[in-house]
Amino acid sequence: YASTLLYYTSAYNSIIKIKDLMENAGYIFYIKLNIDSVYLTISGYSEKILDAIKIIKYFFSGKFTQDNFDQAQYQLIQNFKNFSYDTVLSKFASFTQEKIFKTFFMPDKVAKELEKINMDDLIDVYNRSIVNGRISIFTMGNIEKDISKQINKKIYKYIKIKHQTNAMTYDNIKEYQENEMFIYKKSDKDINVLVGLLFPLPSFSELKTKNWYEYVLFCRLFEVILGNDFYYELRTEKEIGYIVRIRSAIYENNLEQKIYIKFIVQSSKYKYKYILNEIEEFIKKHTNKILNELSNIDYKEYIESEKNKLKRDFDTLSDLAAYYMNSIVDEIYQFNSREILLEKIDLFTLDVFRSFVERFIVNNTKLCFVI
Repeated sequence: YASTLLYYTSAYNSIIKIKDLMENAGYIFYIKLNIDSVYLTISGYSEKILDAIKIIKYFFSGKFTQDNFDQAQYQLIQNFKNFSYDTVLSKFASFTQEKIFKTFFMPDKVAKELEKINMDDLIDVYNRSIVNGRISIFTMGNIEKDISKQINKKIYKYIKIKHQTNAMTYDNIKEYQENEMFIYKKSDKDINVLVGLLFPLPSFSELKTKNWYEYVLFCRLFEVILGNDFYYELRTEKEIGYIVRIRSAIYENNLEQKIYIKFIVQSSKYKYKYILNEIEEFIKKHTNKILNELSNIDYKEYIESEKNKLKRDFDTLSDLAAYYMNSIVDEIYQFNSREILLEKIDLFTLDVFRSFVERFIVNNTKLCFVI
C-alpha cells in the first residue's frame, strides 16, 4: 500500500506543470488513491477533451525524477505523521476502519513503511498495477457518442495494460460475534472525548441479494425516525455533546456492501462512561417506542418523506456521475437503484421495520469506540 501511494504521488508530482496549464484552460484533473484502486477524474469543456486526456499518457508513463520521488515521500510522511493532530472525529473514522477492515493501515504504520522505500522499489508497482491491471471508463455530460468512443480508445492506448485482470474479490471485513469496546483515550483527564456505537448489518449485493433494498431502506428510515430525537435530547436538551448524530456507513467487501449504523457523541464536558450510558438509554427508550408505540399513520409520513427524497434530481452533475460510477466500479451495473427503492418502499411496512430494529439494534452485537 505504501509503495503504491508513493508511486502514484511521484507520478502526480511529475505532471504538476501540465495540470496547472489544464486548470488555466478550464479543466480539472483529480486523482484519488484507494487501497486497491486509482481513480482519475478529468472534467471540463467537451470541445478539447480529447486533448485534455493526454495528461493520462504522461501520468501512467512510469517516468518521474528523483526529485519527484523525494518530494512525494516527504509529503506523504508528513501527512501521515500529522494524523496525531487530526480532529477527534477524523481519528474516529480511521480507528473504526482499522477494526472493521482486515487490510486497513493506520497512518503511523504507513509513515514508517514510507521511510523504508527507495525509488528502485517502485518498479514492482508499475508491473503490478499497470502492466497487469483493469480499467473502467465512465464518460458523461454534454458529449457526442463518437467522441466518447475516441476517449476510450485513447485511454487504452495511453495505459498500456498487457493483461486485463478481473475485479478483485477478497473478504476484507472482520466479523464480531460479541460486543467489543475499543478505547483510544490517553487518560481520563482528556477534556475532549468521542463515543461511537456501531451496529452491523449483514453483507449484501444488489446483484445477488434479493432483498438488498430492505437494508438500505431500513438505514434511511432509521436515521430519519431517530436522528432528530437523538440530536434534540443529547445535544439541545441535555447538552451532553456538541456533535450528536446518527449515520449509516456503507463499506465495500468482496464485491458486496456492508452497512454499519453509527451513534456518535463528542463532548468536552462528560466522561465516556456517562456518555455511553446516555446513548444506550436513548437507544433502549426509543427502540421500545418504535416496537410498541409508533403508529402506522406516523410511519407512513416517514415513508412519504423518503419517497420525496428519492424522487429529487441530483444537485450536481458530479453527484450524478458518482452515482453511476459507483455502480460501474462495483461491477453491479444497476443504474436504477433509486427507482427500485421507490418501487419497493411501500412493501417495507411498519412490521418489517420493527423486525429489523429488533434484529439489528436491540438483539445485535455492537462495537463501541472511545477516542
